[in-house]
Amino acid sequence: MIKRKYCKIYSILMLAVISVCSLILGFVLLGNAGSVSAEGPVFDDEVTFREDYGVGYTLTVPAAYFTADGESLPASAVLTYEGETVATLSAEEASFRYKLEETGDYALTYFCDYKGETYTQSFLFTVSDRPYFENSLNAVYPIGSDLPLTATAVWKGERKQATAKVNGEDIADAYYHAASAGTVTVTFSAQFNGQTYEETTNVTIKVGDPSDLFIGVSGITSIEPNVDGADIFRDGNGVQLMAGAPGSVARYSNVIDLNSLDQKTNLISFIPLSGDGYTPITEVLIRLVDVHDASKSVYWRFYSVSWDTGGCTSYAGFNYDGRVMGRFNEAGDRFGEVRTDWMAQIPNATFNVNETDKTNLMWFAAQTDYKNRAFYVTTELPAGQDPWLLLDADDSEQVGVGKEWKGFTTGEVWLEIEVSGSGNTGVLVKEVAGQSLSGTEIVDTTAPYVLTDYIDDANMPVGTVNQAYPIPQALRVLDAVEGELDPASVEISLAKINGILAEDCSDLIENGAFVPQSAGRYRIGYTVTDTAGNRSVRYIFAEISDEAAEITVSCSLPETAFVGETLNLPDVTVTGMTTLTTRTVSYSFNGTPLSVGAGSDYTFTEEGTLSLYYEFVDYVNNSRSATLETKVTISPDPVITVRGVPYTAISGRDLYLPDFTAYDYNYPSTDARFEPVKSLTVNGKAVDTEERIYSVTEKEGQTLEVVFAAGNAKVVKEIQVISPTYVSDYFLAESSSEVTKINAENYTGFRFNGDLTLKTANAVVVDNYAGFVNSFNLNAASGTLDVVMTDYLRPYKSIFFRIDLATRTLTINGTGTEYSLPSGTTELRYRDIGGLLSDYGVISSWTDGTAFDGFERGLAVIEWKASVSGENVLELYELGMTRLITKYENGRPQPFEDNGVPSIVLSASIYDQSPSLGQSLFIPAAEGYQALSGSCDVKVTVYNAAGDAVIENALANTDYYYTIDSYGVWLIEYCVTYADGAIDMRSMPITVSSSVPPVVQISGEIPETAEAGSEFTLPQASVTGVGETDVYYSLTTPGGKVMVYECGDKITFSETGNYRLTLMASDDWNYTVNHFTIEVSQEG
Repeated sequence: MIKRKYCKIYSILMLAVISVCSLILGFVLLGNAGSVSAEGPVFDDEVTFREDYGVGYTLTVPAAYFTADGESLPASAVLTYEGETVATLSAEEASFRYKLEETGDYALTYFCDYKGETYTQSFLFTVSDRPYFENSLNAVYPIGSDLPLTATAVWKGERKQATAKVNGEDIADAYYHAASAGTVTVTFSAQFNGQTYEETTNVTIKVGDPSDLFIGVSGITSIEPNVDGADIFRDGNGVQLMAGAPGSVARYSNVIDLNSLDQKTNLISFIPLSGDGYTPITEVLIRLVDVHDASKSVYWRFYSVSWDTGGCTSYAGFNYDGRVMGRFNEAGDRFGEVRTDWMAQIPNATFNVNETDKTNLMWFAAQTDYKNRAFYVTTELPAGQDPWLLLDADDSEQVGVGKEWKGFTTGEVWLEIEVSGSGNTGVLVKEVAGQSLSGTEIVDTTAPYVLTDYIDDANMPVGTVNQAYPIPQALRVLDAVEGELDPASVEISLAKINGILAEDCSDLIENGAFVPQSAGRYRIGYTVTDTAGNRSVRYIFAEISDEAAEITVSCSLPETAFVGETLNLPDVTVTGMTTLTTRTVSYSFNGTPLSVGAGSDYTFTEEGTLSLYYEFVDYVNNSRSATLETKVTISPDPVITVRGVPYTAISGRDLYLPDFTAYDYNYPSTDARFEPVKSLTVNGKAVDTEERIYSVTEKEGQTLEVVFAAGNAKVVKEIQVISPTYVSDYFLAESSSEVTKINAENYTGFRFNGDLTLKTANAVVVDNYAGFVNSFNLNAASGTLDVVMTDYLRPYKSIFFRIDLATRTLTINGTGTEYSLPSGTTELRYRDIGGLLSDYGVISSWTDGTAFDGFERGLAVIEWKASVSGENVLELYELGMTRLITKYENGRPQPFEDNGVPSIVLSASIYDQSPSLGQSLFIPAAEGYQALSGSCDVKVTVYNAAGDAVIENALANTDYYYTIDSYGVWLIEYCVTYADGAIDMRSMPITVSSSVPPVVQISGEIPETAEAGSEFTLPQASVTGVGETDVYYSLTTPGGKVMVYECGDKITFSETGNYRLTLMASDDWNYTVNHFTIEVSQEG
């Protein structure tokens, strides 16, 4: 940056220049131009120039001012080259531009007359034969500004995009955020003819008065400091933000860390500008935007219908994720989510005791307790009045289940103020983050806050004696006034806590860590002081144990597998390590990384090696890593895959067995031997592999051995035979003590001592639209009850809901948010859509950590696992749509009849197809499931477009395909028979449409020209298409009139110009359109 040269006794040459200029501009220099008093005028510090410019650069010389005794004195200016005047600027002009076409020395001098003396400010610079850089950098910016870094280098007519460095570091972004006060050095560079040229500009980032702490983002017309409230306002002074349009936004310049604030510290205090001299304001939004992820934001909404007249009530509402929430709505209802704004009603005015017809508007304030995700509002209420809770955003009772706010990335936010109104409107802000913004100068009263490089430093990992423990380092230091301070200015100390005493042991700190000599609690302190002397000390704590836990790593990856098998890729678990800083678990096959990871299914389609690499590193640098492998080969026998084998079979009933596949990968898929002959036996009895129905004659307690076989391969499954009479017989119980079944009129119970595992005897359908209900009660004073839902077709996938019986709290998968349960009966309602546990939370993952994707085909097995002490009774009230009750007649329990509506479960979606003529219609297999009895008979019928049954009453336990031979609506209808003989049907239409437009043949020619007054007979047209066809003509005259004709009609050309004839042909599915233009002219 060029150095300024203040002088009163100037060179003879410059005095001559100024004298000449005074003659040109009409100025007269009075008094001794060579003397300067200490109280002389001061030049505008925002006007600066560089010391060197490239030839061809166009210099802009702006108007400037001298300041003396609080008075602004407009300056004139003269530009000279090699002693010759080349341009001038009068005190009345805004600026001039001058192209520097000559190399050499230039001088630019501003001057003004004050009390009869002339004062000057000169800038000397050189123009050389080198590139110049076009950019839009200003010399001075307020703190928090984004400096533009886009520049173009120009030399001898050639233009190149320049690169930028800020303070010596390369910056690829288009802007540089000036987060700290001081000087920023920006260097632009470009290459010409193999040589690099640079241009450096020093930019001043200032914090002068309180207005420098705000930046107009959009629509802000002025930001003024030291503005007093009008008479109608309570006393106060602050920064006035004026808005020029609805939705005008201003941003506080510095980042605010919400972790440094509490509900007693004002995040902001402001008042809307209303009354005389201002146009009505409609609303003010106080918005917090995540510094690290701008998509995360919350805002308070303040509005009143009568701010402009001094109204006495306003409403404040809180918004996040598109939901407007709050403490009360206008009807006084407490908490929840509604379609309209959900508000906290707060007074914003009180009557003046001396003038009862006038109100004094109050200052609004917003506060936050970020740790507890709580948001507050206040006005100038009586001393001691607590802030009003607007919303506890992570309380499901207030915001709704699954809508709990998770917070920002780290708590670092931008504070934005959005004002909506019309014309002359705005707000007055007197406090931000506890910092007063009153007056003409900033009195910095807020201490800086230290953020460390360990995000969760409130929960530090446990260390071990004699093992180096890394100390979180200061990552950023945020100050409400000075912005970001240098992290190197933070002093770090260490102390061991002994009771109420802290014993300093900072001497143990070495290379960013310390080696604890004894177990206990250690305190790490971070002390920082800003330039105003405000000092803060932040503490974080670490526990040190005597011995480290033994580290073990486990993984169930098999050593071998066969082509055609599907493996659920196991995860790797590690115990004994502290908080992990590195966790890598990755799979590859034959060296190629897999697109899926642990917890996903992977089918082997070729021979090779499945590799699993894992690496774990914890906070104290313990590490474990290894590579595990599975060798995949072709099995000598067919590979059999079977899923969904029932757990139980009911004596005297038909058992429906699942279909299975068998492939021999020793042959190509085109070889008939690839699909060997399959067989199925139950207890040695052959079962048809197509129908797969077995009539159970075995008695309760016996076991069915089911063998799925092909070639020399077989898969053996065992099924337990039950003979249920009462509701309790449909559940399987395991316990270390005897279990007594209770079949009461209002519940089904199981009495046990110590522990109990109870599960449904068969799969149940849980994707009911209204939600799958599980209602139960266990009145133990302590212990836990886990309600487990296991995927029937993927038994390695499960979720569970853990209930702490002592505290009556529930967690999903045993971690995360604790939800309070009411006393007495607990009702859990699982909703498959969205994976929601109604009234509690969203299920985000399976117990293996993979993303929860719902139960395949909606089938699950339900378990209750109780771990309690003493004798207790688990009472079951409702499961799905079935009330678990027993009817009594004459005091005797009656047998339970499972006559509820069976659920039809398809093996695949019908609507994932769009068949056309000649293609196959896919009819997926279906199963019927009763509430407790398991699978039942399902039949399928397919009707073609004419209504004829092409597949009729077929057993639906396998997929069917039928070739489409007609267009129209086909119908697939599944029918299930209840245990009492009633039936239920599920019908699904499939539309088979033609995509081929109809073909049109015209019997005659359409003329291109005709004479006015002549007639033309429209030729006949035949249409070939699908279904009913139709054809007609439309004629548009030169005058714009439209008429419709049939084939064979006569048309008369009554006017000259272009007629547009359109032939429209249609069938049941498509249209064909032909256009013709007939030019009609006068006869002859």
